[in-house]
Amino acid sequence: MGIGLTFWGVSEPLLHYDDPPLGLAEPKTPEAADLAMQYSFFHWTLHPWGIYAVVGLAVVGLAVAYLSYNKGIKDLRISRAMRPLLGDRVEGPIGAAIDVLAIVATLFGVAVSLGLGTLQLDAGLEAAFGATSGTTLQLIIIGVTAAGYMLSASTPIEKGINWLSQASMVLAAIMLVLFFVLGPSILQLNAMTEGTGRYIGQLIPTSLRMSAFDPDPWLGDWTVFFWATWIAWAPYVGVFIARISRGRTIREFILGVLIAPSIFSMIWFSVFGSTALDLDNQLGGALSAAATRDEAVALFTFLEQYPLAIITSTLFIILIWIFFVAGADAGTVVLGSMSAGGALDPSVFVRLVWGAVMAALAAILLVAGGLPALQNGAILAATPFAFIMVALCWSLQRTLSGDYRKQMQARGDQTNAPPPDHRGRHHERPEPVPGADRDDQRHGPHAPPRHDWARARVRVARAYPRRRMDADDRRLLPGDGSDHPTGASGPGPRRRRHHVLGRGAERVRRAQHRARPARGGLLAAGADVRCVPPADQPAGARRRGSDQRRVPQRAGDRDRTGCLRLQRA
Repeated sequence: MGIGLTFWGVSEPLLHYDDPPLGLAEPKTPEAADLAMQYSFFHWTLHPWGIYAVVGLAVVGLAVAYLSYNKGIKDLRISRAMRPLLGDRVEGPIGAAIDVLAIVATLFGVAVSLGLGTLQLDAGLEAAFGATSGTTLQLIIIGVTAAGYMLSASTPIEKGINWLSQASMVLAAIMLVLFFVLGPSILQLNAMTEGTGRYIGQLIPTSLRMSAFDPDPWLGDWTVFFWATWIAWAPYVGVFIARISRGRTIREFILGVLIAPSIFSMIWFSVFGSTALDLDNQLGGALSAAATRDEAVALFTFLEQYPLAIITSTLFIILIWIFFVAGADAGTVVLGSMSAGGALDPSVFVRLVWGAVMAALAAILLVAGGLPALQNGAILAATPFAFIMVALCWSLQRTLSGDYRKQMQARGDQTNAPPPDHRGRHHERPEPVPGADRDDQRHGPHAPPRHDWARARVRVARAYPRRRMDADDRRLLPGDGSDHPTGASGPGPRRRRHHVLGRGAERVRRAQHRARPARGGLLAAGADVRCVPPADQPAGARRRGSDQRRVPQRAGDRDRTGCLRLQRA
């Protein structure tokens, strides 16, 4: 993607400005400039990253990463992500065919990237240092670059690819800031704002436009070529991102692969593309004419319009070469992993072999026809793998849906569980049986096991021991009129309820329903039981407990409710 941004960052807006897409505007007009920025965003922001990142990474990468790291699959082969659909058949010829198609698509995708980088390096060396452009120089560039990425492939990822990636991003950020300061900053900001609005507003119509009744080769030359390139790169970049994304959540994966690169692509085209359009108006169409002759020359023709063109051209050549080496190095790792049975760390020999094959394929495509050959190779390799991506989407959706149902079921069981006991433990609540009445469910043949609740009652009873009721206690319960002071009659003593109550609730319930008799038997006929406010309690009462209750020193002066019993005179 780094090579693509540097190759097309200047040339694509200029070509759309000179020849508007699908004839939707007049060339060299403000409407053509707006359309050029809109379609540049369309080709390089959410849509390409939607195929390349969401489908390529979040389906290939996320499917491989999720199914490998979360489901115990021990390798990163594309066929392993199809196990939810194919089962054990991924171990047979079907799985082997899927892996072969992924390897072919990856090989052509990397070769196309190397070919584009070679073309731009060839143009940059000619523009900056006067080198003779042609097939010989291109083959030399491929040979030197192959030596560089094969040397990087022989080192661990954290040393080779990691250093190259960080160096390329730092250098790209420096060049971006430099031309934002040197260029028309206000125009760049306005172009980004307007281009983003037009892109979002026309997102769905532009995505579905196929020129059914007015066929135009423009779609095949631009949109289809770009999308085929993203699909061809999908297994390559997807598996590599999956390899380095262990421990990331799905949300972090999507945000890091889809949103952040799209914003960077918008900023890149807003800085370089809008500045190139403004310069083309000032130069009378010289930049667009150069881009029409050769897309690779447009960037260096653009750099010649600014001071220190030799330095900036050299920095861009170094940046393209670093992108070149880093991308090819990652390609050797991915191809080696897929061809070595999904090994996370393929051997150095396997990486070097694939590095030589990639260089040879890129050289063959360049000698055969240059950029058109690269475009046709990308479309040819991406077509069969597009169907595999659809199956990967289905496989990933089934896997995530199954896991989501399990999580919701576990969460629902926890939500519908009975309240915890005094120790914070949850106990299983029996499910109702359809077709059985309430009594049958509780006591009949459909009665669920009750051992958990019985054990809970035993634990509560042991934690909160209760004094056994005697005959005197039963006589004083409400509704028992045999020895009640008022002589009222009632239905008889109530049975104790086996509620799980705390200390405070138990005290209140006992205070409401019964009173403990005085020492020596029942209350006398002339006894008066009433509660005395704390201020009126005897001086001999002492404080006990954190609730500052007043308790008499003599046990016989206090009933079960905490009230004082006073004798009538």
